[in-house]
Amino acid sequence: MQQAAHRCGRRIVTPWGRLEYVALKVSPDGHMARGWVQALATFMASRSAQGLIWEEVHDGQPAALEPEFGLGLGPLHEYANALFGLRVMRPDIQVHTAATGGGRIAWVHDGRSSWALVEEDAQGQVVAQQEGPRRLAEELTSGWDEWQRRALRRSTTSA
Repeated sequence: MQQAAHRCGRRIVTPWGRLEYVALKVSPDGHMARGWVQALATFMASRSAQGLIWEEVHDGQPAALEPEFGLGLGPLHEYANALFGLRVMRPDIQVHTAATGGGRIAWVHDGRSSWALVEEDAQGQVVAQQEGPRRLAEELTSGWDEWQRRALRRSTTSA
């Protein structure tokens, strides 16, 4: 970054991932910047990290069901910080969730060649379908688990 871009007291706004932006204010001494992430700026997706959209990655054909998927979709659908945490841990995975008739659904893809469709029914039963070289359903679970571990570690070390 050029010197002029981070002068004391100025703001820095830069893309982070595909849909998020970081807004920082440079400290008076110019040695630090603090701020926040503006999540889900769907009005202005970053052109440099576009990748393929869901319909281009998913061929429309169902894959074999993988029963007993280990992650409920509630946190990812209902809490923005959960989806944010997942995007921190797995920035190249795009996740979109929606409520269905009593359940939830998540469309997951890497913008290239792998996809997963995760569905949770009203009773909390979760199944996944996935195809491609990556196992995105498992990456979704491991990314969420990693975020939870780091949050727990951070809370126990600061207490």
